[in-house]
Amino acid sequence: MSLKLIVELKGKRHTVTVTPMAPLQKVIEDVCFQQKPQLDVSSCRLYHQKKLLDPTTPVRFANLPKEAKLELVTDQNEQRLGLTDRLAPGVPAPLSNAMPAASNEAAQQLASPAVMYAPVNTTPPAQSDTSPAPASVAQQHGGSTISNSPGTSSADRSSHTQTAVSSAQSATDSSSVNEAPSASMHDTKPMPAGLDRHIHVFTRKAAAAAEASSRGDTDLPADFYDFTPDDYQKVMSGWAKKNSQAAGPLKTQKLREQDERRRAEQFGPVPVRIHFPDDSIVQAEFKPLEPLSALQKLVQQCVQPELLKWYMYVTPPKQVLKDLSLTFYKAGLLPAANVLIGVESKHGGDFLKPAVAALQAPPPAREQWSRG
Repeated sequence: MSLKLIVELKGKRHTVTVTPMAPLQKVIEDVCFQQKPQLDVSSCRLYHQKKLLDPTTPVRFANLPKEAKLELVTDQNEQRLGLTDRLAPGVPAPLSNAMPAASNEAAQQLASPAVMYAPVNTTPPAQSDTSPAPASVAQQHGGSTISNSPGTSSADRSSHTQTAVSSAQSATDSSSVNEAPSASMHDTKPMPAGLDRHIHVFTRKAAAAAEASSRGDTDLPADFYDFTPDDYQKVMSGWAKKNSQAAGPLKTQKLREQDERRRAEQFGPVPVRIHFPDDSIVQAEFKPLEPLSALQKLVQQCVQPELLKWYMYVTPPKQVLKDLSLTFYKAGLLPAANVLIGVESKHGGDFLKPAVAALQAPPPAREQWSRG
């Protein structure tokens, strides 16, 4: 099923055939590509009865009548046509890249550092030279006294005030740093020989208890699960962005690898929890572009030497990690992952080496595990 739309551009009518779920951006692109020379899509806007339409909205949800007549204008002739940027009902207003001069000045004033000045006493000084300065004139700032006596200039007052404010801020910052605990610091236990990275060792029961305590007993309100118009706009914007990227120019393998590397590096370190059959867990961090062979190497460093036949898998569904040349990014183990260890034969003893099992401690903070 397809829909026909009539788009008028500079007095000429163009008929565009699109699917109901195609975004209005597709209509703009089809008309722009028909022109000679082709028009810049980013400089064109689509109107219906002098109302600006959101290009990310599908044609089906744009409330357009059958064979609707639309008008496509560019930035150059928009003022001449007298069109206004009034959006259709329920459509969010587009962000403007232009900022008025007054807003720029206000932003510069907000960005400039604030300076506190002591009030200046406008009362004329007493005739007697031996009379002391009033006590109300002296201002206390962070332990420094700023005098507004007649013998003190405004420059000196400003200098003393800035010094006092800086010392007060430094004292506050130092006290907050000293009081804040370092939650991201690793344990002080030394790593045993043979390990090439820092690890955390704990049990599955301890991890479940820590997860329950961090989650708390608070329940989300019922309206949290409602699908709002804002959620719809976010979904459609992401869908339109994905389609625009898919319809972009063809790229060489080198360019595709560069894009993939750039997207992978945005995730940062990947925390991975390795679950052993005896309910022990080893957690370590890997880079997104590291191969899965690095994970296999770490497991080999942690398990008992007599445990020879074992394999790694993820679930659900159960998928054995066979291709160890894949990176964590290509394997989909982002932003965090649980990897399970399976054995082909029964093993009655401990799975971890004694030196590794001795590192058992409470699991790390939730922020170091859940990054979603």
